[in-house]
Amino acid sequence: MLEGKTIAVNPKNTSQDCSNCGEKVPKELNIRTHSCPHCGIVIDRDLNAAINIKNRAVGPRRP
Repeated sequence: MLEGKTIAVNPKNTSQDCSNCGEKVPKELNIRTHSCPHCGIVIDRDLNAAINIKNRAVGPRRP
């Protein structure tokens, strides 16, 4: 059985910071796609934020 754990993270800029390269990519709330001009990643804005929140809580995935 998996045990749940809650870890508080600062949500500031989770949808603005690129989850791939870390650069800040400002966008208005109505823009729903995260498109980074620095590294080229294009993903859903909410997915980008979710990855950033996970990484802030437990660290980035290592290969």
